[in-house]
Amino acid sequence: PAIPDPTKPPAEGCPWNFYRSSGDVRASYASILSNLATTVPLAQKNLSYPGCWAYPDMLQVGCAHGPGGARDPGLTPAETRTHFGAWVIVSSPLTLSHDVNNKTVTAEIWDVIANTEVLEVSAAYAGHSGSPFAQSEKMVTLTDAHIEATL
Repeated sequence: PAIPDPTKPPAEGCPWNFYRSSGDVRASYASILSNLATTVPLAQKNLSYPGCWAYPDMLQVGCAHGPGGARDPGLTPAETRTHFGAWVIVSSPLTLSHDVNNKTVTAEIWDVIANTEVLEVSAAYAGHSGSPFAQSEKMVTLTDAHIEATL
């Protein structure tokens, strides 16, 4: 089969109400930002909408390591909140990928994943799936394992 074009929804539609806009996400903040960026051109063309959402992969909220093992450092509490909030803003499906049987991890992230005000934003749609509205002039350099692995 042909490789799907990540710049638009699949030609056959969205049988699961979403389509992947990126490759696999890793449990590192650089990977989160990289996958998040794949939703921007789709939102600009209004190609992420109810019934056919752009999906930058599963949430890494509560994941100590990703597929890279120890090279995926996991997220700080601030990065966790930012990651969850960003997926909400771009109207991504909120698919959890942490060990839901681990009560300690679930307790640590519960306030993030069960925040009703944030979940209401996720459920709302005002004609646009959400994207950046401003850009900082300050450059931030990320140096975690994901960036080093992609160089």
